[in-house]
Amino acid sequence: MINHKNGIALIAVILLIVIVSVAGIGIAGSISNNLFAGARKALFEQAYFAAQYGIYAALDDYLHTAPVNYWKKVSNGTVLYVANASVNIGEDSNFLLVDASDPQIPIDIQYQIRRVGLSNINETQSITVNSMKVEWAGCPSSFRLRAVSLNKKSLWVGNVKSGTNISLGTGLYLGAMTSATDLSSNRWVFNQVIPKNATILVTFYFSDGSLKRVFLLNNGRSGNYEFSIKATAWMKGATGTRRTIEAVYDVGVNKITAWRETGNHI
Repeated sequence: MINHKNGIALIAVILLIVIVSVAGIGIAGSISNNLFAGARKALFEQAYFAAQYGIYAALDDYLHTAPVNYWKKVSNGTVLYVANASVNIGEDSNFLLVDASDPQIPIDIQYQIRRVGLSNINETQSITVNSMKVEWAGCPSSFRLRAVSLNKKSLWVGNVKSGTNISLGTGLYLGAMTSATDLSSNRWVFNQVIPKNATILVTFYFSDGSLKRVFLLNNGRSGNYEFSIKATAWMKGATGTRRTIEAVYDVGVNKITAWRETGNHI
Protein backbone atom coordinates (compact mmCIF):
# COMPACT_ATOMS: atom_id res chain seq x y z
CA MET A 1 0.00 0.00 0.00
CA ILE A 2 1.23 3.47 -0.92
CA ASN A 3 1.81 5.70 2.06
CA HIS A 4 -0.66 8.59 2.09
CA LYS A 5 2.09 11.15 2.60
CA ASN A 6 4.18 9.63 -0.15
CA GLY A 7 1.18 9.79 -2.50
CA ILE A 8 0.69 13.47 -1.82
CA ALA A 9 4.39 14.12 -2.38
CA LEU A 10 4.27 12.22 -5.67
CA ILE A 11 1.29 14.24 -6.87
CA ALA A 12 3.08 17.45 -5.90
CA VAL A 13 6.16 16.42 -7.86
CA ILE A 14 4.06 15.57 -10.91
CA LEU A 15 2.27 18.92 -10.70
CA LEU A 16 5.62 20.73 -10.39
CA ILE A 17 6.95 18.91 -13.45
CA VAL A 18 3.83 19.85 -15.44
CA ILE A 19 4.04 23.51 -14.36
CA VAL A 20 7.75 23.72 -15.20
CA SER A 21 7.16 22.01 -18.54
CA VAL A 22 4.33 24.37 -19.48
CA ALA A 23 6.38 27.38 -18.42
CA GLY A 24 9.34 26.09 -20.39
CA ILE A 25 7.22 25.65 -23.50
CA GLY A 26 5.88 29.20 -23.07
CA ILE A 27 9.36 30.66 -22.63
CA ALA A 28 10.70 28.71 -25.60
CA GLY A 29 7.76 29.85 -27.71
CA SER A 30 8.32 33.47 -26.66
CA ILE A 31 12.02 33.26 -27.48
CA SER A 32 11.21 31.66 -30.84
CA ASN A 33 8.64 34.34 -31.66
CA ASN A 34 11.04 37.11 -30.67
CA LEU A 35 13.81 35.62 -32.78
CA PHE A 36 11.42 35.29 -35.74
CA ALA A 37 10.19 38.88 -35.30
CA GLY A 38 13.76 40.11 -35.09
CA ALA A 39 14.72 38.26 -38.24
CA ARG A 40 11.66 39.64 -40.05
CA LYS A 41 12.52 43.16 -38.95
CA ALA A 42 16.08 42.75 -40.21
CA LEU A 43 14.82 41.51 -43.59
CA PHE A 44 12.33 44.38 -43.74
CA GLU A 45 15.12 46.88 -43.16
CA GLN A 46 17.34 45.19 -45.73
CA ALA A 47 14.54 45.51 -48.30
CA TYR A 48 14.45 49.27 -47.65
CA PHE A 49 18.18 49.62 -48.29
CA ALA A 50 17.87 47.46 -51.42
CA ALA A 51 15.13 49.81 -52.71
CA GLN A 52 17.46 52.75 -52.05
CA TYR A 53 20.12 50.98 -54.08
CA GLY A 54 17.61 50.64 -56.90
CA ILE A 55 17.00 54.40 -56.87
CA TYR A 56 20.71 55.14 -57.12
CA ALA A 57 21.26 52.48 -59.81
CA ALA A 58 18.56 54.10 -61.95
CA LEU A 59 20.00 57.57 -61.36
CA ASP A 60 23.48 56.37 -62.27
CA ASP A 61 22.04 54.84 -65.43
CA TYR A 62 20.52 58.19 -66.36
CA LEU A 63 23.59 60.27 -65.54
CA HIS A 64 26.38 58.02 -66.79
CA THR A 65 24.85 55.50 -69.20
CA ALA A 66 25.88 52.53 -67.07
CA PRO A 67 27.20 49.41 -68.85
CA VAL A 68 24.07 47.52 -67.79
CA ASN A 69 20.81 49.33 -68.42
CA TYR A 70 18.81 48.46 -65.30
CA TRP A 71 16.18 51.11 -65.74
CA LYS A 72 13.48 49.67 -67.97
CA LYS A 73 9.78 49.05 -67.58
CA VAL A 74 9.16 46.27 -65.10
CA SER A 75 6.45 44.87 -67.38
CA ASN A 76 9.29 43.49 -69.47
CA GLY A 77 10.59 41.55 -66.48
CA THR A 78 13.65 43.67 -65.74
CA VAL A 79 14.81 42.82 -62.22
CA LEU A 80 17.94 44.07 -60.48
CA TYR A 81 19.48 41.55 -58.06
CA VAL A 82 21.23 42.97 -55.01
CA ALA A 83 22.81 40.46 -52.60
CA ASN A 84 19.82 38.51 -51.23
CA ALA A 85 17.24 40.99 -52.57
CA SER A 86 15.33 41.51 -55.80
CA VAL A 87 14.48 44.99 -57.02
CA ASN A 88 12.01 46.17 -59.65
CA ILE A 89 12.81 49.61 -61.02
CA GLY A 90 10.65 51.94 -63.02
CA GLU A 91 7.15 52.56 -64.35
CA ASP A 92 6.16 54.50 -67.47
CA SER A 93 5.63 57.63 -65.39
CA ASN A 94 9.28 57.53 -64.28
CA PHE A 95 10.49 58.08 -67.82
CA LEU A 96 8.59 61.30 -68.54
CA LEU A 97 11.01 64.17 -68.03
CA VAL A 98 8.99 67.39 -67.67
CA ASP A 99 10.60 70.80 -68.09
CA ALA A 100 8.22 73.31 -66.53
CA SER A 101 11.08 75.57 -65.44
CA ASP A 102 10.20 78.28 -67.96
CA PRO A 103 6.53 78.02 -69.02
CA GLN A 104 5.24 80.77 -71.25
CA ILE A 105 1.99 82.68 -71.01
CA PRO A 106 2.04 84.74 -74.23
CA ILE A 107 1.35 88.46 -73.80
CA ASP A 108 -1.15 88.38 -76.64
CA ILE A 109 -2.74 85.06 -75.57
CA GLN A 110 -2.80 85.16 -71.78
CA TYR A 111 -5.21 82.26 -71.44
CA GLN A 112 -2.62 79.68 -72.58
CA ILE A 113 0.36 77.98 -70.94
CA ARG A 114 2.97 76.92 -73.47
CA ARG A 115 6.63 75.84 -73.75
CA VAL A 116 6.55 72.94 -71.29
CA GLY A 117 9.05 70.33 -72.43
CA LEU A 118 8.11 66.63 -72.42
CA SER A 119 10.69 63.89 -73.05
CA ASN A 120 10.91 60.12 -72.77
CA ILE A 121 14.28 59.30 -71.16
CA ASN A 122 13.90 55.53 -71.56
CA GLU A 123 16.62 54.28 -73.89
CA THR A 124 14.70 51.36 -75.38
CA GLN A 125 10.96 51.66 -74.72
CA SER A 126 8.08 53.98 -75.55
CA ILE A 127 5.61 55.56 -73.13
CA THR A 128 2.00 56.66 -73.67
CA VAL A 129 -0.16 59.10 -71.70
CA ASN A 130 -3.82 58.16 -72.14
CA SER A 131 -5.51 60.78 -69.97
CA MET A 132 -4.87 63.64 -67.59
CA LYS A 133 -6.37 65.75 -64.86
CA VAL A 134 -5.77 69.51 -64.62
CA GLU A 135 -6.36 71.24 -61.29
CA TRP A 136 -5.98 74.90 -60.38
CA ALA A 137 -6.14 77.33 -57.49
CA GLY A 138 -6.06 81.12 -57.30
CA CYS A 139 -8.42 81.35 -60.27
CA PRO A 140 -12.01 82.65 -60.51
CA SER A 141 -14.88 80.17 -60.11
CA SER A 142 -15.72 80.55 -63.81
CA PHE A 143 -12.22 79.37 -64.85
CA ARG A 144 -12.36 76.39 -67.25
CA LEU A 145 -9.98 74.20 -69.27
CA ARG A 146 -10.87 74.36 -72.98
CA ALA A 147 -8.16 72.45 -74.91
CA VAL A 148 -4.93 70.44 -74.64
CA SER A 149 -2.38 70.10 -77.43
CA LEU A 150 0.86 68.14 -77.03
CA ASN A 151 3.59 67.11 -79.45
CA LYS A 152 1.96 68.94 -82.38
CA LYS A 153 -1.39 67.21 -81.85
CA SER A 154 -4.73 68.47 -80.59
CA LEU A 155 -5.53 65.76 -78.03
CA TRP A 156 -8.60 67.17 -76.32
CA VAL A 157 -11.20 69.97 -76.72
CA GLY A 158 -13.98 70.68 -74.24
CA ASN A 159 -15.04 72.84 -71.30
CA VAL A 160 -14.37 71.39 -67.84
CA LYS A 161 -13.87 72.43 -64.23
CA SER A 162 -10.76 71.93 -62.12
CA GLY A 163 -10.01 68.29 -61.29
CA THR A 164 -11.90 66.72 -64.20
CA ASN A 165 -10.33 63.62 -65.77
CA ILE A 166 -10.06 64.00 -69.54
CA SER A 167 -9.29 61.36 -72.15
CA LEU A 168 -6.57 62.34 -74.63
CA GLY A 169 -7.99 60.44 -77.59
CA THR A 170 -5.05 58.77 -79.35
CA GLY A 171 -2.88 59.77 -76.39
CA LEU A 172 0.53 61.32 -76.04
CA TYR A 173 2.97 58.77 -77.49
CA LEU A 174 6.71 59.27 -77.05
CA GLY A 175 9.12 56.73 -78.50
CA ALA A 176 12.37 55.78 -76.79
CA MET A 177 14.60 58.81 -76.20
CA THR A 178 12.27 61.20 -78.03
CA SER A 179 10.80 64.56 -77.07
CA ALA A 180 7.84 66.75 -77.83
CA THR A 181 10.26 69.19 -79.43
CA ASP A 182 7.89 71.89 -80.72
CA LEU A 183 7.40 73.58 -77.35
CA SER A 184 4.98 76.17 -78.67
CA SER A 185 2.63 73.32 -79.64
CA ASN A 186 2.59 71.98 -76.08
CA ARG A 187 -0.21 74.05 -74.61
CA TRP A 188 -3.05 74.06 -72.13
CA VAL A 189 -5.80 76.48 -73.16
CA PHE A 190 -8.26 78.05 -70.71
CA ASN A 191 -11.36 80.18 -71.18
CA GLN A 192 -9.90 83.34 -69.68
CA VAL A 193 -6.69 85.08 -68.63
CA ILE A 194 -4.54 83.04 -66.24
CA PRO A 195 -4.15 84.97 -62.95
CA LYS A 196 -0.60 85.93 -61.97
CA ASN A 197 -0.74 84.00 -58.69
CA ALA A 198 -2.35 80.87 -60.16
CA THR A 199 -1.35 77.34 -59.28
CA ILE A 200 -1.89 74.78 -62.06
CA LEU A 201 -1.21 71.11 -61.41
CA VAL A 202 -1.35 68.40 -64.10
CA THR A 203 -1.64 64.68 -63.41
CA PHE A 204 -0.57 62.45 -66.31
CA TYR A 205 -2.06 58.92 -66.43
CA PHE A 206 -0.03 56.33 -68.35
CA SER A 207 -1.02 53.16 -70.21
CA ASP A 208 0.63 50.93 -67.57
CA GLY A 209 -1.52 52.43 -64.80
CA SER A 210 1.15 54.67 -63.31
CA LEU A 211 0.77 58.44 -62.89
CA LYS A 212 2.84 61.60 -62.52
CA ARG A 213 1.85 64.95 -60.96
CA VAL A 214 3.57 68.08 -62.23
CA PHE A 215 3.21 71.77 -61.40
CA LEU A 216 3.04 73.96 -64.50
CA LEU A 217 2.65 76.97 -62.21
CA ASN A 218 2.99 77.10 -58.44
CA ASN A 219 1.52 80.31 -56.98
CA GLY A 220 2.50 82.12 -60.15
CA ARG A 221 6.03 80.72 -60.21
CA SER A 222 7.36 78.19 -62.68
CA GLY A 223 7.46 74.47 -61.99
CA ASN A 224 10.55 72.25 -62.02
CA TYR A 225 12.68 70.40 -64.55
CA GLU A 226 12.40 66.89 -63.13
CA PHE A 227 11.58 63.21 -63.40
CA SER A 228 10.67 60.55 -60.83
CA ILE A 229 12.26 57.24 -59.89
CA LYS A 230 10.47 54.33 -58.22
CA ALA A 231 11.98 51.09 -56.90
CA THR A 232 10.40 48.12 -55.12
CA ALA A 233 12.64 45.64 -53.26
CA TRP A 234 11.95 42.39 -51.45
CA MET A 235 14.12 39.75 -49.79
CA LYS A 236 14.32 36.40 -51.57
CA GLY A 237 12.27 33.68 -49.92
CA ALA A 238 10.66 36.06 -47.41
CA THR A 239 7.06 37.16 -47.83
CA GLY A 240 5.88 40.48 -46.43
CA THR A 241 9.22 42.23 -46.88
CA ARG A 242 8.31 44.29 -49.93
CA ARG A 243 9.23 47.99 -49.65
CA THR A 244 8.96 50.77 -52.23
CA ILE A 245 10.66 54.15 -52.48
CA GLU A 246 9.82 57.03 -54.82
CA ALA A 247 12.27 59.84 -55.46
CA VAL A 248 12.19 63.01 -57.55
CA TYR A 249 15.34 64.15 -59.36
CA ASP A 250 15.56 67.81 -60.40
CA VAL A 251 17.67 68.07 -63.55
CA GLY A 252 17.88 71.85 -63.11
CA VAL A 253 19.76 71.62 -59.81
CA ASN A 254 21.17 68.10 -60.33
CA LYS A 255 19.95 66.54 -57.10
CA ILE A 256 17.19 64.48 -55.51
CA THR A 257 14.64 66.94 -54.15
CA ALA A 258 12.02 64.56 -52.72
CA TRP A 259 12.13 61.08 -51.22
CA ARG A 260 9.33 59.02 -49.69
CA GLU A 261 8.26 55.45 -49.00
CA THR A 262 4.96 54.23 -50.43
CA GLY A 263 2.87 51.08 -50.20
CA ASN A 264 2.09 51.22 -53.92
CA HIS A 265 4.56 48.57 -55.13
CA ILE A 266 5.74 47.67 -58.64
